[in-house]
Amino acid sequence: MGLQSSFMQTAQAERPPLSIYLTGGTRITGTIAGEDGFTLLIVDNGRAMLIYKHAIAAIVPAQPMDLRAAAGGLAPAAGDPAPRPPGS
Repeated sequence: MGLQSSFMQTAQAERPPLSIYLTGGTRITGTIAGEDGFTLLIVDNGRAMLIYKHAIAAIVPAQPMDLRAAAGGLAPAAGDPAPRPPGS
């Protein structure tokens, strides 16, 4: 599974608040309710917005997300501590 797929899967499962920055500089806040190959469905205060992925510059979660579980063992980034086995 790729990094984008892991991020989207985790964002949809955990539903953290996100700031989505568009290429024109606009910031949108909300949670990801769904996605396909070209669009994201963002919901904020009951209002749904369909955003085209090509218009997105960055997606910033309000809190850290652990993508390793969704990716089935995604390698840690440089500087991240090595994951420990459960119970250690």
